[in-house]
Amino acid sequence: MARDGICAAVSLWGPPRPEARLFAGVNSHCPPTLFIHGTADALVPYHLSPELLAELNAAGVEGALLTFEGAPHTPVMHMDEIIAAIASFLDDHSD
Repeated sequence: MARDGICAAVSLWGPPRPEARLFAGVNSHCPPTLFIHGTADALVPYHLSPELLAELNAAGVEGALLTFEGAPHTPVMHMDEIIAAIASFLDDHSD
């Protein structure tokens, strides 16, 4: 993913499938990315988010993972924290 014009990205609930990664071709031009994922996600396995974050970090791209222990695919009970984390991350990476 080219970084041109993109100051940061947010991945809600992880990539849909390992073979359909939204960030195919991870490289140093990828934007800083915040991942938000619940460990009890029955739709998208949680392990995909830390794995993709590790790939980005290995390419020299900053990222963060906000994990909700025991939370399902859409952890609505944590929306206030999710909104605050997204706002802070995007603010930290705005030009």
